[in-house]
Amino acid sequence: MFYKTHTCSSSAPWLIFLHGFLGTHQDWEGIYDPFCSDYNVLLVDLPGHGSSHWDDSISSFYDLSVHLDDLFVRLGCHNIVLVG
Repeated sequence: MFYKTHTCSSSAPWLIFLHGFLGTHQDWEGIYDPFCSDYNVLLVDLPGHGSSHWDDSISSFYDLSVHLDDLFVRLGCHNIVLVG
């Protein structure tokens, strides 16, 4: 899954921006900038969108949530706020 991060502090909470149907992480360009001084920011291209390839192992929203959770754990995103 393609993603971009903007980090300000290892202890700062994470704002995780998830785009809508047919969107990409670029939908959030210009919107997330003001938050970068207080929050770590994660921009995700969901599978099959933008720079993320489709993953055949994802057949439900539950499967997608498992993949997202794995990404959050891998990046150390503990205190999160989802924006979408």
